[in-house]
Amino acid sequence: MADGKTQWGLKKMGFSKLTKANKAITAFGEIHVQIGAITVNITNDDSNANRQAADDGIHYDGSGASTATIEVTCAKFDKWFKTNILGYFEDGGGLGRGRGEKAEFCFIGETNTDQGSKRFLFYDCTSSDINESYQTNDVDGNYTFAEESVTLNAKIVELPSTLERLYWECESGAAEYDTFWNEVYYPQTETQTKP
Repeated sequence: MADGKTQWGLKKMGFSKLTKANKAITAFGEIHVQIGAITVNITNDDSNANRQAADDGIHYDGSGASTATIEVTCAKFDKWFKTNILGYFEDGGGLGRGRGEKAEFCFIGETNTDQGSKRFLFYDCTSSDINESYQTNDVDGNYTFAEESVTLNAKIVELPSTLERLYWECESGAAEYDTFWNEVYYPQTETQTKP
């Protein structure tokens, strides 16, 4: 498969709740597709300084791409996201915010490329509260749209197969591509190869 040369917009995004035991993921829930995806900006956090020296050498090495910050913009986050991820309460036919417990989840996305599309996921994320932006339409008839955004923080985690991962992706033609949106993929055995 040839590498794509160009990437375009965000095509689709979703979330999957997860279950943990002893800080490791034991199961993923069904994938919930969030309608209204606009942008996703991903920053892989530099953790090269996360090392501890002892006994005249490296005692702990936590460097590498172990976390990421993901800025997500959406037309309007739905009730599922608000209740299942952010811990909103259903009150009197509406939704209330209080001391609800936020959930950890898997974030899933898809972008278009010049040779198909790329599908990707971050295994263990938490979300900020929703930031909202509203504007008034101007007198000349130029319409603006309100947007909502959240900041997701992703971290490396142990998967049900006991392997540790932060992120996974595949492009058109890959073995897991066609079934990607059916359930959260994770590797069953260590197969990574280095160039």
